Amino acid sequence: MIKKTFKLFSTLQQGQTETYDIIISGCGPVGLSFACALSNSMYFKNQKAKILMLDSQKLEENLTDIPHQRVYSINYSSQNFLQSIGAWDHLDKKRLGHTKQMQVWEEKGQSYIKFKHQGSPNDDDNKLGTLIENNNIILSLLKRIRELNTIEFSIPDQIECLEDDENSNLQIVKLKSGRKMFSKLVVGSDGRNSVVKEQKKIGTYGWMYNQMGIVCTIKTSKSEKNTAYQRYFINGSSLAILPLWDGYSSIVYSVPLYQYEELIKQSDNDFLNTLNFALSKQSNLQTPTFNFNDQSFVPPPFVTQIINKRLAFPLAQLQSGRYIARNIALIGDAAHSIHPHGGQGLNNGFNDAISLSNCVIRNFRAGHFIGDLMSLQEYESEAKVFNYFNGISMEVLKKLYEVDVAGFAMVRNFGANLLNNCNFIKNNIQKIAGQNPFAPQKYEWID
Repeated sequence: MIKKTFKLFSTLQQGQTETYDIIISGCGPVGLSFACALSNSMYFKNQKAKILMLDSQKLEENLTDIPHQRVYSINYSSQNFLQSIGAWDHLDKKRLGHTKQMQVWEEKGQSYIKFKHQGSPNDDDNKLGTLIENNNIILSLLKRIRELNTIEFSIPDQIECLEDDENSNLQIVKLKSGRKMFSKLVVGSDGRNSVVKEQKKIGTYGWMYNQMGIVCTIKTSKSEKNTAYQRYFINGSSLAILPLWDGYSSIVYSVPLYQYEELIKQSDNDFLNTLNFALSKQSNLQTPTFNFNDQSFVPPPFVTQIINKRLAFPLAQLQSGRYIARNIALIGDAAHSIHPHGGQGLNNGFNDAISLSNCVIRNFRAGHFIGDLMSLQEYESEAKVFNYFNGISMEVLKKLYEVDVAGFAMVRNFGANLLNNCNFIKNNIQKIAGQNPFAPQKYEWID
C-alpha cells in the first residue's frame, strides 16, 4: 500500500523546475506530522498549495512481529495532536503500551517516587504516557497523508544545495538526484545533522554528554502491564524499562562512553545479567524513608530475555542558534536535542510541528508570504519557550542525580521522600509532563 503511495505521489521528472509552497526535508514522525497537519487545512486539501517531502532513505513500510527498538513516549498533548490530524486512528492499537504507573529511584539511598495515573483503571485519558514504535507512527501518518492526497514525495533523495534566489523571494533547491526547484519555505526536519541547517550555516550550541543511549526490546519476569521503572546511577547513567504490548518491554540504558563500549560487545546473556544487576543492586547508603500514602516500593522485574539487537545513539543537550532564516524553518531534532530520561524528545518535536503549522496556515490565510522572516518569527518565539523550559528541566534533573556527596545524597533522598508523599505536587508534575502547558490551544487546520 505504501509503495503505491510513493508511485502515486512521486511526479517530478529530472530537468523540470517547479515551484513549491513548502519543501520538507526529512520524513520522520515530526516532518510527516507537520505535512499531515497542513494537508488537513482547507488551503492544502483543495491543492491550492504544493508540498514536497524528501528523505535520503526509504521509509520503513512494515511492522515486524516483535516490537521495534525505537520506541517513543507520547504524552496526552501529542495524542490530541495526532487525533486532530487523523493519524491516531491509523495506528495499530494492539501495539501500543500504556504507562499508568511509574517508579523512580536511585542507586544511593532508599528513597523513591511513584507516579500513578488519576482516574479509573480503564480510563486511558489520564495515563502517564503511551509507548509507540517509530514505524507504527510513520505508517499511521503515511496512511493519513495518502487519504488526503495532497503531498508529493521524492524518496530516496535529499537536498544538495540551498541558495537565495536573487530575482525573487524564493529559495533555490537543488537535489542530489539532479532536480532543481524553487520553494517559498524549506523545512528542515532531518535530524541533528540537518542538511538544511548546514546549508544555511545555522549554528548550534550546547554540549555532548559523552554518553550513549542503548535501546532494545526485552521480556521480563512480571506479567504486570502499564508500569514503567527508572533508576538513576551516580556515574550519570540511567536505566528505564517501558511497558509495551504482549508482554514485551523496551529499555533505554543511558551510559558513559566507556561503559557503552563494553556493553555493546556483550553477549545477550551477559547484557541481561548487567541489566538485572543494575536494577537490583543494593545501596550502601542507608537513608530514612516514610510513607503516608500507601505507595510502597515495588521491586523491579527481572529481565528474562533480550529480544532483538541493541541499537545506540549519542546523547546531547543542543539548541540551534536560530530556528528560522529566510525561507527556512527547523523543527524537531534539527532544532534541538535533550536527554531522553524524561521521555520528552518526540513530544517537543510534535510541539514544533503544531506551532509551525499554525504559523504557516495563519500567514497563508492572511495573504502573507510564508517564507518571510517576519512571518516565521511567531513560530520561533513560541517553540523556543517550550524547548528551553524542557531542556533546562531535564538538565536540572540529570545533575541532581549525579552529585556523589553523602550529605547531598541524604538531602536528595529526603526531598524525594517528601515529594512521594505530596500527591498535590506529584499530580501537577504529571499534568505539566502530560498536557504541555505551552502547547497552542488552537489547531488552525481545524476549520
